[in-house]
Amino acid sequence: SRMSTLEVNSIQPLSSGTTITLGANGKTLDVPTGATLDLTGSTVSGLTTGKVLQLVHQLGTSIHSTTSTSYTEVITKAITPTSASSTIYVKFAARTYAPNTSTEHEVQILRDSTLLDTYRGMYTTNGANAQREFWEYYDSSHSTTSSITYKVQHRTMNGNSVVINPNSASDGNYYLTLMEFQT
Repeated sequence: SRMSTLEVNSIQPLSSGTTITLGANGKTLDVPTGATLDLTGSTVSGLTTGKVLQLVHQLGTSIHSTTSTSYTEVITKAITPTSASSTIYVKFAARTYAPNTSTEHEVQILRDSTLLDTYRGMYTTNGANAQREFWEYYDSSHSTTSSITYKVQHRTMNGNSVVINPNSASDGNYYLTLMEFQT
């Protein structure tokens, strides 16, 4: 194996060209540990995975209390994906409260009318319980560049009261975040 070191301060294309090619098809250009690839002020193109394409966020401030065993809507947020093959990261965070013993809280996340996932959250066994909870879902099957709406719904499992954001703003409110990643 032949190896050489080229030490220069600057590489410029020929006066007749605009592109410098480093490496060849099937070869790897390696930036060693401890080195910095500084792209400040540069335009980077051709990266196809792991890039955040967009982020949208909805803040909720109202109190959502239910004794229903049917789902009730808490919050919604629309996003228009920039790529049909991207992944949408869905995150819902809220403080939840159950004032009664033997209460179980359930939350579901939907894309339009399609159920994506159901989560059993807080379960009380010794009286009232309040806690901050997070629900997450990675949606890699939306397959569209048309607007879609993500919805969070909740219910009680047994008719006892469950509450999202029981003390309004003093609980930090609640939010739904949608982040589109190129995959």
